[in-house]
Formats: sequence, structure tokens, C-alpha cells
Amino acid sequence: MGPTILLDKSTLQALSWKELHFLYAYYYLNIPPVLIIEILGDLNKFSDDKIHAESEVKKNAEKLYSIADQEINIHYSLLAIKSLLGNYVEMDGRPIIGKIPFIARNGAMLLEESPEERELKSWQNGEYSGTEQIIAKRWRETTRGYDLDLFKKNLKKIRKKTRKVNSVNDLKILVEELLDIPSNQIYYLRWTIQNLDLVGGLEKTVLERWQKSNYRTFKSFAPYAYYFYKVNFAFELGLLNNLFGTKSTNRVDIEYLYYLPFTEIFSSGDDFLIKFSKIFLKKNQYFITRDDLKEDLKSIYEYFNEHPEKDNSYPPENKNSFTYQIWQKYRPTQPSSISEWLENIKKQRENKT
Repeated sequence: MGPTILLDKSTLQALSWKELHFLYAYYYLNIPPVLIIEILGDLNKFSDDKIHAESEVKKNAEKLYSIADQEINIHYSLLAIKSLLGNYVEMDGRPIIGKIPFIARNGAMLLEESPEERELKSWQNGEYSGTEQIIAKRWRETTRGYDLDLFKKNLKKIRKKTRKVNSVNDLKILVEELLDIPSNQIYYLRWTIQNLDLVGGLEKTVLERWQKSNYRTFKSFAPYAYYFYKVNFAFELGLLNNLFGTKSTNRVDIEYLYYLPFTEIFSSGDDFLIKFSKIFLKKNQYFITRDDLKEDLKSIYEYFNEHPEKDNSYPPENKNSFTYQIWQKYRPTQPSSISEWLENIKKQRENKT
């Protein structure tokens, strides 16, 4: 099993079946829930051509569901709430999955199929419920309904004194500076509570935990919830400084970045995500554009097509190949099953404690 990779929809759509085969062979795919919803949204994208719309959804669902080593990450909002409540959310490049293991009658350990995986399976077979049609329509309406021009205008009213920056690197520095201001920590926390729609008992529990704790920063109090806020805060400042456009889909696309802590590699062909993701990628994380990944996987396919006698359990030696370079770094082992993979993760985490 290779390093973990996170794809946005633009990359998934660009990969052919032959290229996808080697993606599966050399990477472990972490699927963010936003990708599932984006795929479903195509049902309404081609509203005047139902057959084309359903064909697009089926094709992309097949690309995901056909991959053996794939998991759907737990939704970012649940992880952020878990973080606020004081539960540790591991952010070490591995997906956090929602499957619940159980023991079958024959003694084998099995994993319960998640609702998202059941949906992908049904879409793969061309089956769409009335509810899914409604969700797809609302998703399209939501993405079109984001008025980032108005949002930007309102931001200017409340952030008049914020220092101007002219590059993404300068934006990263500004974000870190502002997030370190001691007197602003409770504001950042309250914003996060509000935007995660915590009300009543949950809101009270989080605020009481903050008041009773010895934490001085939001980052140390709830690391993943802080990261969630940081992505949104940086997006706001980037808009204010005209570093990003006001295309409505940009607000949706930032959801992919909520899952960066749970992957080692991120791939996109979207100009906004290519630019914005640089702020959040750590030194041990990598970005590859959609086109570069496609070309790399294509060259691997062509190599093994010309040399069928070669062992393809390891990428072909090619110093110009991204996949080969990554494998040189990680040199992964190949578990024989998902249960073995889970056991490996458990042992690695136990060794850290």
C-alpha cells in the first residue's frame, strides 16, 4: 500500500481507467465527502440531458467504487466538533474513517459499509433515489448561490485595519501573525462554534471547557477545529487582498482543504486550489497537479505495456517520475487485506504513545 492521496473532482475526471489502475496500485485513496456530493451534483448539472447527467455520475462513481484500497473520510464537521470537545483528532496524513469493525460468525473481522459507500455502489449501477435528485439540485443551487462579491464587500467593513499583502506567501505569514494574538482567541473559538452550528448544550460544554482549561491558544485547545478556522480565515483574507477570485465554487472547493491533515499528497487541476493549498501543506506533504499526475500514471502504464514481463509491484525506476520518487521516500509495504492495514495503523499509533 502506497502513500495516501487526496484527489479533487477535476483530477478524478481526468484519469483514464488505465491510469486509474496504477493510481490504485501505488497510492491509497482518501475520499472526502465533498467529492461524493460533487459527483452527485452532476445529476443536476446537465438538467436538460438526464441521460448524460446520469452517465457522468455513474462513470465517476465507478472510478471510486472500483478501487479496492479506498476509504471515505469522516466529515470535517464531526471531526471539528470532536476536537472542540477535547477528543484528539490525529492529523498525521492518514485518513480517519467511519467504518465500524465487527466480528462475523466465522470469526473474520469485517467492516461495516458506510452510507456513502452504499450510495456510490447504487450510483455505479445507475440507481438514483428521489432524495438524491433533490440533494443534487440543492447542491447546484448552493454552489451558484454563494455571492462572494457581497461577502467580500461585507468583509471590508469589518476588517478595515488588516495589513495588505500581495502574495500567497505573505498571506500565510499574516494569517499566522493574526492567529497568534492572545486577545483574539475567544473570538476565533466563538466563530468556529457558530459556523459548525453548535447550539444549546454542545456550545455550553465547549465554552465551559475553554473557561476551565489552562489553554492559552485556540490551537492548543482544539488543534483540528483551529485548523478548520485557519482555512476559512485565510480564505477571507485572501479575498480581501484580491489574491483569489470571487467565483462561487471557490467557497465550496475549500472543503477539500479541510482534509489535508489526513493525506500525504493532494492533487487538483483547479487554479484556486493549486494556489490556496500552498498555505496549508506541510513539509512532509506533496502537491501534484492533475495534468502532471495523469502524465506520470500514463507513462507508467506505457512502460509496463511495453515490458509485460517486468514486476509491477513497484513503480518502474524513473527519476523524473513523481510516483517513483514518492515510493523511494516511503517504501511502503503491501498489506494483504484491509484488516491487516487497520492492524498496522493500530500498531503504529501504539508505538507513538
